[in-house]
Amino acid sequence: MPDHVELIPSPALFIKSIAEQGYTLSTALADLIDNSITAGATRVEILFNKKSLPHQLLIADNGGGMASDQLVANMRFPSNDLELEREGDDLGRFGLGLKTASFSQAKKFAVISRMKGTEKFSGRTWDLDYLKDNGWALIINTDDEVQGFIDQYFSDNKNYHNLDPSFSPNTLITWSNLFKLRKANEQELEDELNEVRNHLSLIFHRYLDSRKLIIRLNNEIISGFNPFPLNQSDIQKVNEKHWWSGTDYIDFQGIILPKKAIEESKRGSSIWTPPGKSLFDMEGLFVYRNDRLIHYGSWLRTRKKSNLLRLGRVRIDIKNDTDALFQLNVAKSFLKLPFELKKAMVEMIGVVEAQSIKEYKEKVTGEMVLKNIGYPSDLQLINKVITGAGPKLRINESFLLVRQLLESIGAADKNKLLILLQLIEGKLNEVWEADSSGSVVEENDFSQEEKEKILNLRHYYIDGGLSKQEVEKWLLDNISQSAAQQAYIKSLT
Repeated sequence: MPDHVELIPSPALFIKSIAEQGYTLSTALADLIDNSITAGATRVEILFNKKSLPHQLLIADNGGGMASDQLVANMRFPSNDLELEREGDDLGRFGLGLKTASFSQAKKFAVISRMKGTEKFSGRTWDLDYLKDNGWALIINTDDEVQGFIDQYFSDNKNYHNLDPSFSPNTLITWSNLFKLRKANEQELEDELNEVRNHLSLIFHRYLDSRKLIIRLNNEIISGFNPFPLNQSDIQKVNEKHWWSGTDYIDFQGIILPKKAIEESKRGSSIWTPPGKSLFDMEGLFVYRNDRLIHYGSWLRTRKKSNLLRLGRVRIDIKNDTDALFQLNVAKSFLKLPFELKKAMVEMIGVVEAQSIKEYKEKVTGEMVLKNIGYPSDLQLINKVITGAGPKLRINESFLLVRQLLESIGAADKNKLLILLQLIEGKLNEVWEADSSGSVVEENDFSQEEKEKILNLRHYYIDGGLSKQEVEKWLLDNISQSAAQQAYIKSLT
């Protein structure tokens, strides 16, 4: 055996580093609820007193619970072997969620639990300050301490509404010293709780809507928000598709919201958007893992978000045996579409994109689409931006022709094109700064080649779904530099 030295990481430093996984209070609580669902819970209660200092949070569930030896095993870093096969309804993966989620919010947390159908509770506590002096020492709570946690829960619970007299918790988690909230005022704490409510409402909506799970946050029973309200007759549906992952089928389906969603969502929460979210926030792919939403709000690098696509959504359903395929991380805050699935979804995403743009443009026409300031990102070639050196002109890489060209070429040619665009920008700004008057060049005529360019642009945008009036306005605002050009553009309509 070669000479070696055993390097045991500092527990406090190690825990601080792995706890920084991008958790918020909302996502940390969602991780704990995952464990409750896996344990068979039908009710989870979250109690948080905004006025108590230091802040403490209690989470109780009526799942299967744990005997003392099982509790110790689950307090280990990590507690799962990734190589072992898991139950189909297991929402965990690494066996780190309880610990990382808890330490991301609190310096100390205790888990009190009993096996369902038994009387005796046991308790174990991780305390960051205790670890600094005692190494990897898990605190074994005394019977009196365990009873104190239980008594505190029932005492605090009396102060709230929507109680269930038959609810008998088998697991109780206490977060003590919530350090991220120590400087928050009462309104900021209320905002945090609102964010928790809205997040859990969306993430667990399938469980909440089916009544498989009830979540109570202080006084409120949380209702589910379903981003795919298929009972609405004016929603357009794209036929569901299936892709074989090698172990199971992955299902995906697209929808296009009706154009009325644009106005209705602006009035606040609606059937189309949850509180605090816009259609733009909700646009993109929704990935469900065992009915739990683990991703929404982007197209996962299949295309860029755009206001023109805000009515499009695609649902993807996966099982927990595809976690490695999707590169799911501990906090369930990052995943990546497998290349083969991307290829399988190209057609559906293309249909959703085209129909979403069509639905959007039928609603937002004329002046609402083409304004002198703030054109949709794919219609304006040159943007005026404010920099430290003053106003500058920038070529818009989201401009439809530029974007399509960038997406159609390889990495080496893409870099060359970007360099060329930068050189053109430099010359543009030289000319613009030399003649800042912005005067219109008056010419009696212009070449046939210029006329053909205008015609080509006109046909391109009309074929893309814009009306003749929209295209005329865009050409007049962006192309015409002389009275002759303006007259020619107007003669085409």
